Amino acid sequence: MTLAEAQTELNELQDQRIDLQRRLETAIEQEDVDINVLTNFRKALDVNGTKQYAARARILRLTKNEHQQDRELAIADRDELEKQLQLAAIAYDKILAACEEARVRYQTISLKLGSLDSRIENDRQAINERQQELARHIASWKTNSLLPAAELSACDL
Repeated sequence: MTLAEAQTELNELQDQRIDLQRRLETAIEQEDVDINVLTNFRKALDVNGTKQYAARARILRLTKNEHQQDRELAIADRDELEKQLQLAAIAYDKILAACEEARVRYQTISLKLGSLDSRIENDRQAINERQQELARHIASWKTNSLLPAAELSACDL
């Protein structure tokens, strides 16, 4: 599943929850309140909450994986650029006549390395943030999943 698909799934679940809540409120306001109807709506809301929890966890995992993959690509790119930087330095030392051209290449690659280091650090921070969010998300769901059905569902958090 892609991140876009996971986000679409979560949006649909959120829309379903709003509809279920509206229908439950309508059922409560009826003169002849059928307890089975109310119970079924409550169960449907609980199931929806659990599905939303799973969808949010999936989104966090997918975004974490995207950052991890991007970081790995950036590290490979950086390694390759570091090799190129070494070759550029050798060319600069050996070919005095082409000194200016080699110097420009050397500086360009250095700038790219700096940019990649920044990207790697940003991805590392994003990975850590997503990991912490995921841990908090799971911890709060575990804590709140023990609440009776009459209290908040995991989705209400």
